[in-house]
Amino acid sequence: MFLARMVFNDKILGIAAKYLSAVEIDPKTSNQHEFNAVSQLKQIIGEHRKDFETNFLYLDDLENTIEASGKLTWYDARENHATRTEHRIYYKKNPVISKATEGDLIVFIVLSPDKMLVIIAPRQSTIESQLLWLFNIKLSKNSLVIKSFEESRFYESEFAGRIILQKIGLEESVQSFDIENLTLARFKTHMPSTKEMASFIQENFSQNYNPEQEADELLLHLMEKEELVFKLLEKIEVEKRLKDRFNSVEEFISYSLSIQNRRKSRAGFAFENHIEFVLQMNKVAFDRGKITENRSKPDFIFPGISEYQNRNFPESRLIMLGAKTTAKDRWRQILSEAKRVDTKHLATIEPAISINQLEEMSYNKVTPVVPEKIRTTYPANSSHIHISFSEFIKMVKEK
Repeated sequence: MFLARMVFNDKILGIAAKYLSAVEIDPKTSNQHEFNAVSQLKQIIGEHRKDFETNFLYLDDLENTIEASGKLTWYDARENHATRTEHRIYYKKNPVISKATEGDLIVFIVLSPDKMLVIIAPRQSTIESQLLWLFNIKLSKNSLVIKSFEESRFYESEFAGRIILQKIGLEESVQSFDIENLTLARFKTHMPSTKEMASFIQENFSQNYNPEQEADELLLHLMEKEELVFKLLEKIEVEKRLKDRFNSVEEFISYSLSIQNRRKSRAGFAFENHIEFVLQMNKVAFDRGKITENRSKPDFIFPGISEYQNRNFPESRLIMLGAKTTAKDRWRQILSEAKRVDTKHLATIEPAISINQLEEMSYNKVTPVVPEKIRTTYPANSSHIHISFSEFIKMVKEK
């Protein structure tokens, strides 16, 4: 992702999206280097010619990320015509554009009067599904759709929205003075271990939920609070490190990458820790992180590892749950875990997974377990493929 991420503060000027045609990006078809059928962008950026400093981003479900920076030029191709106008966007070739193919989704996010973010996502991918869901866009083959951020679904499901925004290099600006005071009183400026952090979150932010009736809500609430606390402490730590300055560009890049990697790692551990807590509050029997066979270590085994290792215990009563904050192609990692369990379950908070990926998971006997508020972002025709966290707990208790 971008080393310097933009802080999102509700001031995005507008969003536009369309599917790419061959004439726009395929050098075998045309070398025009222009995005066509974009005249509706006049609603956001006006009619006069202008240049935009632009970040380009290509994302796919295999976690291939390509970034580039450059300029886009907005102009009227018929500016000398007395009555007709035909606005286009001119671009110079870059690695992101070169990766694009006909039918891919392109999203233009106008960040300011002279800055833009352009995202390209493969057709029928999960990232395409997420962008269309977040920005509340329905596209036909050749149309450009314009939206304001106020029309997005971010306010409908802020947690899901934040996940998607972070993927495209935008950080939401969030402040909670109550949480800040509580956090600093406990940890000062020290970044605690993942276990310490989870215990702090669970002790302070779980009281208003009935874990047996509101398992989905509780799990998502704990994850939201953990994200806020972590980012507060991370901000303090990073600002201090920036004041100390860096000796080289390489040192800065190395530090930046370490921050990104820590975010991913801690998010995964936090998810497992809070799943464990909600299961315990529901008095569910399980073991966490035990070796089954061939060094395989599934996240959760039900009712426990001793039952799993007991060949006389019915396989039909064994359940395995993997936990991955993001699914993408990583869900395949659980296929080789817990061989005695035929159908695997995968807890995730990945929003708006595409119908193609959900069907592929179902074909491989993987059932996503998703907090209900995230689950509402999934395709309407996929409800039979995934279950809520509460439904999963009920199933475990019945077995």
